[in-house]
Amino acid sequence: MFTSLAQFSVVPASGLVQGTDGNFYGTTQGGTINGSNYGNGTVFKMTPGGALTTVYTFSGNDGQYPAAGLIQGTDGNFYGTTSAGGTNGKGTVFKITPAGALTTLYSFAGSDGRSPQAALIQAADGSFYGTTYYGGVGDAGTLFKITPGGSLTTLYSFAGSGGYNPQAPPLQAFNGSFYGTTMNGGTGGLGTVFNVATTTPLSIFGLSPNEAIADTPAFTLTVNGADFVTGSTVLWNGGPLTTTYMNGSQLTAFVPAGLIASSGTATVAVQNPGGATSNSVTFTIYPAQLSVTTLNPSSATPGGAAFTLMVNGSGFIPASVVSWNGSPLTTAYVSATQLTANVPASLIASQSVANVSVQSAGTVSNVVSFVIGTPPALVISSLSPSSVVAGSSTFTLTVNGSGFLSSSVVQWNGSPLSTTYVSGTQLMASVPANLIASQATASITVGDPTGQNSNVVSLAIGIAPVVISSLSPNSVGAGSAGFTLTVNGSGFAANAVVVWNGSPLVTAFVNSNQLTASVPANLIATQGSASLAVENPGGMTSNGGTFSISAPGSVFVPVTPCRVVDTRNPAAPFGGPSIGAMSTRSFAIPSGPCAIPSSATAYSLSVAVVPHATLGYLTLYPAGEPQPFVSTVNSPDGRIKDNAAIVPAGTNGAVNVYATDATDVILDINGYFVPVGSNAGALSFYPLTPCRVADTR
Repeated sequence: MFTSLAQFSVVPASGLVQGTDGNFYGTTQGGTINGSNYGNGTVFKMTPGGALTTVYTFSGNDGQYPAAGLIQGTDGNFYGTTSAGGTNGKGTVFKITPAGALTTLYSFAGSDGRSPQAALIQAADGSFYGTTYYGGVGDAGTLFKITPGGSLTTLYSFAGSGGYNPQAPPLQAFNGSFYGTTMNGGTGGLGTVFNVATTTPLSIFGLSPNEAIADTPAFTLTVNGADFVTGSTVLWNGGPLTTTYMNGSQLTAFVPAGLIASSGTATVAVQNPGGATSNSVTFTIYPAQLSVTTLNPSSATPGGAAFTLMVNGSGFIPASVVSWNGSPLTTAYVSATQLTANVPASLIASQSVANVSVQSAGTVSNVVSFVIGTPPALVISSLSPSSVVAGSSTFTLTVNGSGFLSSSVVQWNGSPLSTTYVSGTQLMASVPANLIASQATASITVGDPTGQNSNVVSLAIGIAPVVISSLSPNSVGAGSAGFTLTVNGSGFAANAVVVWNGSPLVTAFVNSNQLTASVPANLIATQGSASLAVENPGGMTSNGGTFSISAPGSVFVPVTPCRVVDTRNPAAPFGGPSIGAMSTRSFAIPSGPCAIPSSATAYSLSVAVVPHATLGYLTLYPAGEPQPFVSTVNSPDGRIKDNAAIVPAGTNGAVNVYATDATDVILDINGYFVPVGSNAGALSFYPLTPCRVADTR
């Protein structure tokens, strides 16, 4: 199910990162989270429930327009970049605490890079690595390293033949080198994949696997890192393992089963001949799943002698302890599937039921009952729930009472249910949906393998009310074609009928929570609303639902492509001058040379830009409305670009054109939209999911 958690008035141009506190953190390229201005950008925090908080608002000197998301460092702080601003106006690297205390770690100057547009990564050495889109020796972008303290090193300056304008973060491979992509350059001019090798000391980057279950078989451990040599040895808690050299970035080692016999952690390192030792990496050993299946014996006579109890199950380790009513017994480890325990005579002196379990490495198994003497009488005192609605889904029934054993089973009309033993006074059972499909009364009992059965308690299965919760769709435009309506709710019977303004529709039953109905076109020919309900056989009727029939939309009138605007021409309402940086021009298209009627509600345009240099972006929007923070065309490399756009008509039929940088603009029109019925030759417009028809590459 899709849920919109938050609404922005500015553009979040990148993804989120979830912090160790469980909240989500991200950036916006401009403005404030709830403000209406288009400022310098923000860092925000959002709870999983959607509560949004502005953690920090950039002012310009500390950075502008963060184009990428954040990364949480190992120190718990977040790190990121801004594409502009800072001391030199060319972008920054910053650190910010979860509470919003920001530190500008570095301001780019140009020769060391400018306009970083990608997120950072934190490498094995603890430093951060990233790219800048421009700057460096050839102003074509850089790969840089920066320490958490803000010391920056330019690792590489890109050039045309090897690629330029990296717009994504690098990736550190197992061999320690950095890999990435450039947006432009290379042999074909359309970008490259690059590798920048770095000098890395003896290091471990990762283990495969990096965890195991306790008391499982021996395995081969793969160690990835750097500067391994023939003779390198993998160390497990300081002790050498039998090691195989694969290459300078990979070793394998044999881990005997005895090293993972019990849960905990192990320290893995690599030692080269001569004594050089790598960093240490933690290997985690998790406890095996504890389970008790049977006891031998499973019962005793009151007043009997002490005996040895055999406990069978799984996940046992040498430190496992058998518990008797929560108190430890003297226990001997036999294997991962068997323990023995000494039961003193005092524990079976009188009639009772004991709960036997196993404790191991801080975890406790399920409980199995040990009966001393005659099993107690089975008694049900209450059920929860004590009734359900017919047609409901599978549910868990809680049975309260006394005398329950670990082998006790809840029975539904005499048939066993899947039962979980909680204690001597409580059981839980899963009741499948087919048992409560229709109105009835069920008899609930508890039985055990001895043949004993409890008293009977009734569970009522009632008739559900008929309720409409939603319609899909819940509105259409007047004059639309017939369609299939989905009605969601509860309590629908197999022969239920959807009723439209009192008249039945052809209805299909999906399940007790959903119906579909065919709505013919004549019922939605005119604007208005319809009242809907669901009727079950027998006359039970639901609450009412309202379906809206909105005013008819627009239709499309194609025209022979016609040039409306060309600012390269001499000064005129639809000619020059060009559009200046951070400025807007308005063009009343019905007054232009293409004979577009004033009744047009929107235009289908081809928008071309001829930038004077680089162009951040150009936006078309209806005159008289606020400028949206979106791009119709952009050209960061200054090349001629074009794009198709459908733009609503604004005041006097005009559209506004805004540009971040000086550019000429050319607008060609190939059609327009008018209200339904105003043009007999108009075409209906059916939007589709964007799809590439051809690509000669």
